[in-house]
Amino acid sequence: MSIGLGAILLMAAGTYALRFAGLSLAGGLRGSRTARLLAVLPAALLASILVPAAFGGGGGLVVDARAVGVLTAVVIAWRGGSMPLVVAGGMGATALVRLAGLAT
Repeated sequence: MSIGLGAILLMAAGTYALRFAGLSLAGGLRGSRTARLLAVLPAALLASILVPAAFGGGGGLVVDARAVGVLTAVVIAWRGGSMPLVVAGGMGATALVRLAGLAT
């Protein structure tokens, strides 16, 4: 099934319109409670994806090497580390715990 050029242009225009509307609305929300809520929304969404992946397993709570990696990444981010450093630190801590045989 092929998508026509018109459909692709329509989707591109729709995406642009939604992003432009978001930027336009954000300017009018400065200092409001909604603006503060929107500022923390990406972190909340990321946490809602990462926490079940890091600690979920078999329908229960699992604490293993991934927990050490997540904790390390949180500390690095809290201390102001860059995103590549946060990711590398979390991966490295998880790998070291697994290499040491402390957790699976």
